[in-house]
Amino acid sequence: NFSFVTVMIALGSSMKSDGFHEELIMSSLLGVSFVGAFLVVGSSFILPYLRRVITPTVSGIVVLMIGLSLIKVGIIDFGGGFAAKSSGTFGNYEHLGVGLLVLIVVIGFNCCRSPLLRMGGIAIGLCVGYIASLCLGMVDFSSMRNLPLITIPHPFKYGFSFS
Repeated sequence: NFSFVTVMIALGSSMKSDGFHEELIMSSLLGVSFVGAFLVVGSSFILPYLRRVITPTVSGIVVLMIGLSLIKVGIIDFGGGFAAKSSGTFGNYEHLGVGLLVLIVVIGFNCCRSPLLRMGGIAIGLCVGYIASLCLGMVDFSSMRNLPLITIPHPFKYGFSFS
């Protein structure tokens, strides 16, 4: 579920414009997500009792609103992402071509009769897009050159904040 993405982007952008340091922004976003996860788990036990209140019309409108709120993110990603916006290559033919290729592959697999192919269409589309990006030289591994092969994760690396 991506319903939290818009809220997190707005919160992070607001904190950044207020002059907060990036580590404090990350710790706040991760702290809010951590606590929010428990709220979601807790509410999952109540939802079966709310079936009469939450009709298909209500849930359909919620899904529509989530989709509409993600249009801007989708358009930015389709055009090349934030890096392309800052480098001036946003919307060039390579980015649009890869985005269109992924969209066609996803729609194509969504039309298949096989449930496995239909459900795997998004993952297959992402793989096809990644391979196309590799062939076009759009993937840059230079920032990974000095990284170790295996890294042990550090839980709460950025802290745990609600400020």
